[in-house]
Amino acid sequence: MHKIEYIIVKALFSIFQNISLKSGKRIALIIYYLTYKVFRYRRNVIISNLRMVYGDDLPKPLNELLKGIYKNFIFLWMEFLQNNKVVKEDLPEIFTIHNYDIFEKSFNKGKGIILISGHMGNFEWLGQMHGQLGHKTNGIAKKQRNPLVNQLVEKNRLRKNMGVIYTRNAMTEGIEVLKNKN
Repeated sequence: MHKIEYIIVKALFSIFQNISLKSGKRIALIIYYLTYKVFRYRRNVIISNLRMVYGDDLPKPLNELLKGIYKNFIFLWMEFLQNNKVVKEDLPEIFTIHNYDIFEKSFNKGKGIILISGHMGNFEWLGQMHGQLGHKTNGIAKKQRNPLVNQLVEKNRLRKNMGVIYTRNAMTEGIEVLKNKN
């Protein structure tokens, strides 16, 4: 089973790394629509999780939340599959950076920095961006159950001045990274 999953993930990387970002977004919109409207993938799990967090006091109407969650998830995966598109010369087209001078000021103090993103926007691309701007960046990630897929995903993450800290060792390795001014 691991081998089949690996072949599928590798094929997805191969396909989407060879199309434009614009085409990737178009395909992501189609997948989003199918996942949200037709297949309703894990819909009950998502609703259950929302209810655990918010009870009946949802911050937005349920359908609006579901659309946002599905869209964010699909776009995040599409962009992850297109990590190779994050190249230094295209950073201004890909990112809108606000208050970067605050980051630079902190970085120039010669200490490590903690950036917190969570699963908002594309945290994978955020790390790629900082890596290409010359900042050794480490993301905290959960190791994939499939070792073949984990190896493939890790290889993709380790490009361009990036590192990976797995959740099991996050505290110890995170402190070391900060001590090394990353």
